[in-house]
Amino acid sequence: SARSRKSHSFRNRKSVTSSKPAVPSSVSVWQFEMRAILIDPETKNISEITLKRPNESLQEFYDLIGTNTVEIVKIDKEIDMVIDEEGRLKPIKGAFRFVGITDLWIAGKAIIIGEQNSSFVSLQENLSSFQMIVEWIATKN
Repeated sequence: SARSRKSHSFRNRKSVTSSKPAVPSSVSVWQFEMRAILIDPETKNISEITLKRPNESLQEFYDLIGTNTVEIVKIDKEIDMVIDEEGRLKPIKGAFRFVGITDLWIAGKAIIIGEQNSSFVSLQENLSSFQMIVEWIATKN
């Protein structure tokens, strides 16, 4: 499965390029619109967004992030971060990291969304929680 996870490590990344549904057909997708957070280091903005049907297609992630290949990074037990898999290979317009984690930085936009049983769910954490832990990184481009 393109959405399977083997670990809850922050460094556990899963590349996803398939246009197939994000979850197996055996998984019941009971929730369509989901609350998420968009981190945009180019504008230095962190905002709440609503995703329409993220378990049916990754297209909305591609459109919001501005890519056609995403990585899904587990950042907590029930929280995923969706980023541009090739973000560091492109001209970097903005980057960020989480306070206290200096060896990992993200180039480009990221979407934070909840996760349960290998399916996306609405994020429960407050916007202010992420506003407090995101640190913008100066870029040379």
